[in-house]
Amino acid sequence: MEILLLGPVELTVGGHVFELTSDKVRCLVAALALEVGRPISRDTLMERLWDGDPPQNKDLLYSHVSRARRQLREAAEAGWTTPAAPDAGGEGTNVPSRNVPTIDTRAHTYTLLAAPESVDWHRFRLRCEQARLTSAKGDDQGTVELLAQARALWRGEPLAGLPGVWPTRVRRMLRAEYLGAMVTSSAAALRLGHFETLVSELSELVEKNPSDEQLASYLMLACYGSDRHSEAVRLYQRLNQWLRSQHGAEPGAALARVYEGVVAGRPVRQMVHEMVPGASSGPSIISAQQRTPGSASTEGSVAPTRRSGLGTSASGDTGGGETARAVGAEQSPKGEETSRDSEAETPNVPRPKMLPRQTVLEGRQSELHQLTEVLRVTSGRRAPGRLATVSGMPGVGKTALAISAAAQLSGEFPSGELYVDLRGHDGSKDPLRPETALGILLRALGAPAESVPVDVDECAAMWRAMLASRRCVIVLDDAADAEQVTPMLPGESASAMVITSRRYLAGLADAHTLRLEALPQKTAIVLFRRLAGEERARDVGEAARIVRLCGYLPLAVELAAMRFRGRPTWELGTLTKLLSRSPGRLDELRDLGDQRGGVLRVFSMSYRSLGPDESRGFRLLSLHPGSGFSAEAAAALLDLSLPRAERLVEALLSSSLLQEVAANRYRFHDLLGEYASLLLHSEDSADERTRAMTRLTLFYIGAAQRADRLAYPHSTALSVGYDLPEVEQLPFEASVTAARAWFEAERQALLGSELHARTHGAQDRAALLGQYMASFLEAEGHWIEAKEVSAASAEYWRREDHSAALSRSLLALSASHAHLGEYAEAAGTADESLQLARDGGDKEAEVEALLAVWLVQWQIGEYRRSLPLLEAAYQLSRKSSDRWTSARIENNLALVKVHLGDSPSASEYFRKAIEGFREAGDGRRLGRALSNAGALSAANHNTGLAREMFEEAIPLLQASGSRQELASTHTSLADLLKESGDAVAAISLHRDALSSFRVLGDVKNQANTLNGMGESFGELGRFEEARECHEAALKIAHEIGALREETMAHRGLGYIDLRTGRLDVAGRNLRAAAMLAERTNDVGEYARVREVLADVYLALGRSSDALNLLERAGDSMTVDNPEEAQRLRLRAGAVRAARGE
Repeated sequence: MEILLLGPVELTVGGHVFELTSDKVRCLVAALALEVGRPISRDTLMERLWDGDPPQNKDLLYSHVSRARRQLREAAEAGWTTPAAPDAGGEGTNVPSRNVPTIDTRAHTYTLLAAPESVDWHRFRLRCEQARLTSAKGDDQGTVELLAQARALWRGEPLAGLPGVWPTRVRRMLRAEYLGAMVTSSAAALRLGHFETLVSELSELVEKNPSDEQLASYLMLACYGSDRHSEAVRLYQRLNQWLRSQHGAEPGAALARVYEGVVAGRPVRQMVHEMVPGASSGPSIISAQQRTPGSASTEGSVAPTRRSGLGTSASGDTGGGETARAVGAEQSPKGEETSRDSEAETPNVPRPKMLPRQTVLEGRQSELHQLTEVLRVTSGRRAPGRLATVSGMPGVGKTALAISAAAQLSGEFPSGELYVDLRGHDGSKDPLRPETALGILLRALGAPAESVPVDVDECAAMWRAMLASRRCVIVLDDAADAEQVTPMLPGESASAMVITSRRYLAGLADAHTLRLEALPQKTAIVLFRRLAGEERARDVGEAARIVRLCGYLPLAVELAAMRFRGRPTWELGTLTKLLSRSPGRLDELRDLGDQRGGVLRVFSMSYRSLGPDESRGFRLLSLHPGSGFSAEAAAALLDLSLPRAERLVEALLSSSLLQEVAANRYRFHDLLGEYASLLLHSEDSADERTRAMTRLTLFYIGAAQRADRLAYPHSTALSVGYDLPEVEQLPFEASVTAARAWFEAERQALLGSELHARTHGAQDRAALLGQYMASFLEAEGHWIEAKEVSAASAEYWRREDHSAALSRSLLALSASHAHLGEYAEAAGTADESLQLARDGGDKEAEVEALLAVWLVQWQIGEYRRSLPLLEAAYQLSRKSSDRWTSARIENNLALVKVHLGDSPSASEYFRKAIEGFREAGDGRRLGRALSNAGALSAANHNTGLAREMFEEAIPLLQASGSRQELASTHTSLADLLKESGDAVAAISLHRDALSSFRVLGDVKNQANTLNGMGESFGELGRFEEARECHEAALKIAHEIGALREETMAHRGLGYIDLRTGRLDVAGRNLRAAAMLAERTNDVGEYARVREVLADVYLALGRSSDALNLLERAGDSMTVDNPEEAQRLRLRAGAVRAARGE
């Protein structure tokens, strides 16, 4: 079998192609085949398969591995047709014609076990290595033939068709290897005089790689050798024009020499001899021992290559520091690459050492590795991408990272280390002018002071000229902008430069950009404890609180640690209390030697660099009450048009004073937000702050009203004639999904705006906003917040004597109480809402109030008492021809009928409800009705129909985003799985549902789910776990007065007591359950309790009592569930037979 990667990812056996079934499987096979024989961690594979955003469920990877194993096996089996010779016994056998690749798993790693030569990429590498050895012997013909074989393995674009970041990186790297082979082959072909062949081979390659001067020079020589003189000249002119327009540069000296030879008419053989490295010089291709492109090192980026000399190598930077080199690199007789930087080795040239003392660099290993690999020397010549910028907010550690990287690389840059503080954000001093900074650099390189020009362009030219023969590592610290540093760029030098700035330097198109964020929590804790002293900072929990208060900002963490270290009498709690003061935290994060220094000082430097509009925006945006904000919200807050607000936000982002957490979602770093708030209260009046918050609240009222109408078209929110400003542009698309997503994203801001309005004399705006949030908060399970908002709205409408608005606020408040298990409060508010609706003749509100009163009765298990309420609501809805409301009531009627033992009526009501929701296009409630109907089918042992209903319901509920209803459906499905004999899967679903209900605060459904999980544990004989579940359910149900859940808990405990031989306790639990079931008129539950109690009596030898219970249970189910009634009667018959009756 062969695994093909140099084209589409495929398998071949005996010439037959076997396609892999999915992109995930193809990506998995490619990742393993690139590193055949080497283990790859599970996490690395998941990063590659899911594009850096792996799912939390690790089993998803296992399923793809299983598919890959199966497809490898099936492809191999198709090729097991080679007959073996008969053995000594005269019998022949069919054996595999080649080894079968397998995927081995151990210690959270996966390894492809196969011969390397079975992978076309490794065969390509092998041919390149053979070509290297052949070239070293001076055999150009053999080199060309071997590399022709290597190139023939390429069937097209590597990993063709595979989407994603990792396949794209690997493709770039493999193409670089291919270019290396082409350079080597072309050099050998030129020496052999194969000019015509080379013209056809290189023309398309040069067109696709216009920045590769080495390939261009070889094509020029091939054209010239084929008597295509004018074509060679035009090629140079086109390349010269392209380099000027794209890079502002001219062709390198080596290419210029080829051009000069062509124009002068020099003999082509002489030019090849002088300009193409000879085979005897020991050219090299990537060795077999070098790391493969699929290794972890490929997680870095690959910069495009501009080779400016004939002897440079074709390199594909894998991001791991190991670069493939092509045949043709100039080497010394010892095999080491020579450098044109010979001046750097002479003793008379200054070698400056200007790097400042290194500070502690903690937790930046990944960024340090990334930065050093970008800057690292991979050959004696200049490599593109040797320029890097590091940006980030003040105090995030940009300078420390840049200096650490430069110091680490100093041995690779023998001409010296240069450093200049450009003072872009110093605050007390103006930024350095470019000519001033260039003068510092030139003098450091040995230029006499009197020779340094005054003009910036002349300075820049002198700088590039002096740098051209050197390899220096250069740090330009704290740049103000791209304009300041452009004259200092190193040009064609082999030097490396890293520039730090608080701004994003957008003008440096060729630079590798690295943005630093705050430290991860664990790293910040390590840094704090190291600086504060491990012995005194042993309390990791307290250290975690301190670094959180520092916003995980390295400078703040360092200052806090050093302050603590300087106060030996302090405990960690002392520092925590100081940092917890509000306001005042920033004052505590100061340098011990400079009372005005510290975090405040570095923040103020950035702030003072802003213009007036940006400064005002920075301050006012700190008023926003959410965890993040959109450009539309910023426009409202700042009283700007949306385009102006977007430009202002962009400016603050560029200055690293804001963070972009998602598309059109921005936030302050905690400390910067506090700093902005301090400035706001010192520089802006209370009136200005009030006007800004009023604008924001009115914006949110208008947007929430539109979102409420889109997402919840049947919302009970009432327009009360408030004059709302027109929202200039909605911050979401006009769709249900977008409106709901906006509500969720802005929830904290909406709640904060409502609270601010309520507590700052704008209760009318708070009540309006609360009204438009109510449906969202109730539907998405934010019931604690919903209760507070609805209670405040109701209080306001009561004071205003606005009965209609009050009635609706009370409805929302009642729903919140009911969801939270506060049934007495729910009943009181629902009753008041019902009375207000009837007094005002508001039939729509009356129906909703009847449903609210019903909900309370339903939740506490008073099924028979709740039925008249539903019937009254049903009659009102049918009079109004409101099909959607009728469908809601039909669903509820069905639920009541289920528990009153009337399955036929329940089924009919469910059918009507499902039909009504389909007509109304309400997928969410359709999913709810299907789930309820599925539960009834499961209880009636119609498992096939139940599964169909659950399978239709779950996608509908997932699409609607309703966590509560989806969790309820999972609970019902778990019950079905338990009845079908798969209790293990049922427990897993119950656990997921229980977690959701706990997050939501839905205590009644927690009790219901705990009971279901207890029954599943009981089915598995895990009685102690079952008991714990039922006891927890009983406690919850008793506290909130949920009779049905309390009944189920007693029945479950009775069953466990029966199975564990505690018959007396079992009897007490079951009799308690029977009393509750009888009280609630729950026929089905009463029958189940009687059957378990009958088993207890049988175990006690009381067969007569058992017989009586079984017969009564069967009789009670005759109408509701004939099949269940028949089963119970058969059990009763068996007891009679055992008694000899």
